[in-house]
Amino acid sequence: MARRSMKFNDTLDFKQTSEEAVPDSEAQVERPAPVVERLRTAQSRKKRERERSWEKAHPSKVYRKVPNEIRDAITQIADAWGYTYTTSQVAQAFLEYALMCFRRGDFSLDLELDPRYGLTLMPGGWSDEKKPIWAENLTPKKNQPKKPKKKKPKTPLHDQVVGYRLTPELVEEIERVCETRRGPDGRIIRRTYHDGEVVARFLAHAIEAYNSGRLSLKDPAEQGKEQEYEQKGWF
Repeated sequence: MARRSMKFNDTLDFKQTSEEAVPDSEAQVERPAPVVERLRTAQSRKKRERERSWEKAHPSKVYRKVPNEIRDAITQIADAWGYTYTTSQVAQAFLEYALMCFRRGDFSLDLELDPRYGLTLMPGGWSDEKKPIWAENLTPKKNQPKKPKKKKPKTPLHDQVVGYRLTPELVEEIERVCETRRGPDGRIIRRTYHDGEVVARFLAHAIEAYNSGRLSLKDPAEQGKEQEYEQKGWF
């Protein structure tokens, strides 16, 4: 009887040992994410961590009567720099440059009489005759057969708007160029020049200078090197 009990117990122990050796299907080893997936996640995280201090320090200033061609040109230039400069920073730099050129006498603001708009810097709106050369070849097209295009309703010039985060000092300088007069309560009584037309004229001048090579934007990395060289007295 003792031997039978011994055999039974041995068999039972063997079964228990076998069951314990079988790995649990739910307890699987966690595999690391593929390299491509990790790179993709890192890139998306890098895009989300964009510096926003400029936007917070400079509230948006809206100007009307700035043609869409000018707005698109500023956006294209900013996009070409990637995340180095925002559209507002490009607009700030271009307006500062144009303001310097205006004070230097490189160009003037000449009002003309338009039967619909009165005295304006852009009589007849922004016609093909008044459109600067830079706006015509911003996006060169390939030689492809033309497809019939549906006519889109043209946006009136007054409804063509831009909004940039500019420094208060620059906004005030633009108001001075417009010869803005205010009442005792701070409200605008009149302007000699429309502020949006002045901004459009200034940006058009700066964009033309940028496309011709007379105006350039500095790379922040290069600016840092120049400051380092100046501190060391290299130049």
